[in-house]
Amino acid sequence: LIDFYAVESKTPSPVVIFWHGGGFVAGDKGSAGRTPIAGLCRENGIAFISGNYRFVRGEDSEPFPGSLMDGVRTVQYVRSRAKEWNIDPDRIVLSGSSAGAVMSLWIAMHDDFADPDSKDPLARISSRVRGVVGYGGPTTMDPAVIVKRVPGNPDIHGSLGPIFGVESASELLKPEHRAKVAEFSPVTHVSQDDPRLFLKYGMALSDQRYNIHHSKFGLILLERFQEIGHASPPLLVCPEGPDAGAAEIDYLKEVFGLK
Repeated sequence: LIDFYAVESKTPSPVVIFWHGGGFVAGDKGSAGRTPIAGLCRENGIAFISGNYRFVRGEDSEPFPGSLMDGVRTVQYVRSRAKEWNIDPDRIVLSGSSAGAVMSLWIAMHDDFADPDSKDPLARISSRVRGVVGYGGPTTMDPAVIVKRVPGNPDIHGSLGPIFGVESASELLKPEHRAKVAEFSPVTHVSQDDPRLFLKYGMALSDQRYNIHHSKFGLILLERFQEIGHASPPLLVCPEGPDAGAAEIDYLKEVFGLK
């Protein structure tokens, strides 16, 4: 299910698709309309969409990749309605907080999910987008990396095990789970054709308290972009970060070509 916040425009408007946080176990699309980015979109002629997705616990739960593939399907569906909803299918940016930021980053950097040979018309539609505005998003799901860099916490997060259908994060260090952990980690999918990203965190890079929303996650992703020599590395917006003063609306205007 999605909520669509339209804007009045004589020409097709750009659109931001937002997913809520909640550790892939809680939350609802209804909260997104009250977020600051929703207000920025309304004020600047940008359509706004918020979506739900399956959780990894509870009724109708689905472990990885269920939640993320719901996000992919949302992008494809929104594109399929572009003419009817007066939105520009070539100007889509993804956004979200926490789990929603993971989803946004994963979809944006993953290879295109379009399957031209599919019998499902939606599955033939591209999932590629113009960018991401991510809030507090973990960029790796690898417990070994998190404990070493973030600064570490052996328990990581209560949702990390259920995401992969196991009891605890420690099980993800076993060889049989390593491929799935890498696949779910946005940093794995960094490539030269990825869009510029806007990564916002509330914690300073030097903060030594553990938090699943630590800005060190953004630094991990930024370093990977730099390693491959990407021409447009992410904006890392956090206390002590290289782009501490950057604003979401300036990023969106640049990406969408707005004045």
